[in-house]
Amino acid sequence: MKPHVIHLDPAAKDPFEIFTGPPGTVSFRSGYMVLAPKRSVGKHSTKGNEEALIVLSGNGELRITGGSTYYLGPYTVGYCPPQTDHNVVNVGPNTLRYIWLVAKIPQ
Repeated sequence: MKPHVIHLDPAAKDPFEIFTGPPGTVSFRSGYMVLAPKRSVGKHSTKGNEEALIVLSGNGELRITGGSTYYLGPYTVGYCPPQTDHNVVNVGPNTLRYIWLVAKIPQ
């Protein structure tokens, strides 16, 4: 592994992975999400990972299954602990853009 920089396209129309884990990183993965108005990523689980969502632009909600709903706006960071079912929904009129980071929990 070596230090490196990845430049994101602010006009990207589709999501893409940034880091995919080893050998580029020790354990974490990340991606750039592009979510059109009224769209969602779909319910999914963090399983044995924790996840952070770093919002760059747009307005959304982090919806925890059976739990709370959290507002996501520019310059906010959402967090999901391990074993958490959740969904991200774009609730605004513009594209929601965020970076997701998933890290494995040490065993």
